Amino acid sequence: MYVNKVLLLTACIGVFNLSGSCSSSRKVKPEQINSLIQEKLGPNFTQETNSKGNFSLYIQNLTETDDKIALKFIVVDVAKNTIIYENSFLPGHVKWHSDTALEVLSLPGIIEADEDLSHYKKIISIALPKQ
Repeated sequence: MYVNKVLLLTACIGVFNLSGSCSSSRKVKPEQINSLIQEKLGPNFTQETNSKGNFSLYIQNLTETDDKIALKFIVVDVAKNTIIYENSFLPGHVKWHSDTALEVLSLPGIIEADEDLSHYKKIISIALPKQ
């Protein structure tokens, strides 16, 4: 009974984490954006800018001493100095799929030998449509 509750809670947390969240678009001064990112991700992260240079993806790095299951990532609108998207992922990767979309591979704990990993990939649009 206890194990079932733990599995159900873990599944709910996983669904919540993968659903993502749009940030409150908190604008900060250019010199404050790095400290805000460190506050959210810790000191160990990787930064990748999309090909147009208008969005930066910051991904929390796993260190040898970490026991984290999920890692966080943030997308920043460079021109506005705002965090526009935050989320987390299970072991896998986050990378630019296009200038306005991310590819997130979030793998579960156990994968069957013949299982197709594309089932665990999601494409997430981070840019709001122009109106």
